[in-house]
Amino acid sequence: MILLLAILVVFTSFHPNVYGDHHDTDQVIESYDDDWLGPPSSLSSSAPSSTRNDPLEKTLKVGDVIRVWGIYKSGTGKFSVNLNVGKTKEIALHVDFRPWSGSTVMNSLKRGIGWGTEIWTAIPKFQDGKTFNVVIECQRSRFVVSVDGVRLGKTFPYRIPLDQIDVVNCVDGYKYIKWTRIEVPEEPMPQDWSKALAHVKSQVEKSVTNRGFSSILSYLESDEGTIEAFQWVLFDKITAQGKSLNLKDEVVWWLVHDRTALETIMTSGDVEKDRYKEAVDIIVKIIKQDSNAKSGLKLNLAVAIGLTFSTPVHSMAISKNTIDGIARYHAAKLW
Repeated sequence: MILLLAILVVFTSFHPNVYGDHHDTDQVIESYDDDWLGPPSSLSSSAPSSTRNDPLEKTLKVGDVIRVWGIYKSGTGKFSVNLNVGKTKEIALHVDFRPWSGSTVMNSLKRGIGWGTEIWTAIPKFQDGKTFNVVIECQRSRFVVSVDGVRLGKTFPYRIPLDQIDVVNCVDGYKYIKWTRIEVPEEPMPQDWSKALAHVKSQVEKSVTNRGFSSILSYLESDEGTIEAFQWVLFDKITAQGKSLNLKDEVVWWLVHDRTALETIMTSGDVEKDRYKEAVDIIVKIIKQDSNAKSGLKLNLAVAIGLTFSTPVHSMAISKNTIDGIARYHAAKLW
């Protein structure tokens, strides 16, 4: 975490607007259903709106997942998460949470037809002042929605093709809900080393620029944020060596995308002369020889060996001889 915050400090020194709770690129749009405001007598709409739109970077397909984070406040009215078709103003999925009635209503809006048949289910449990997470899974023929890891009681069939959806829209109802983050499917990191570092930098910058501190911290603490921040540091150091990683290698690709492995490498102390390329090569060789080195104590041992032996270690008995780090791993794992 200290390293992640250090990255944040360095980045924000070049991006002074990062601490403001700005949403310069977010658009506020009108609500869709006629009874949007619900019972007006008990609620106020004086709080600032955090309604937002986030465009998709790629066409949705089966297997994709969309994640949304917000902070709930007791007394809020209806609030919703929507998957929209920007050009036609259609809504492929409208997930409408209605606290006052204890229900969640899902529907779709098609051009020339209007709202479809509603699908009702119970509302999840929200806690005042607590962050909640809405996850939408694109399955073979339906959307599956979960809140804080618990699936809604009903699913929603596709009524508009997935590949037409291009916007994730979050509406804050009575303006009590604060949407803090939206995570949409993205193009995978290119396997071409010459493009990988620029891709990672772009992802990090996009996730922190013009966002408030709490939103940035949430990103850095997530799997996605931790992985991308450490990828940036690792790739930058290897590029500075004038070297590269073979991202087409299955184990290398796994290593730079696994949070535990990457975090262990980047938080286990300094590497002499920043020889990260050599350290990664040793760790990869160990994993290829022992697949159990992908987790637990063996992963810790593999990383320790990689970082230590990235610079040749000479025998104290015969100084001209170097110690084989990988052989040392195989000996130590038997202890």
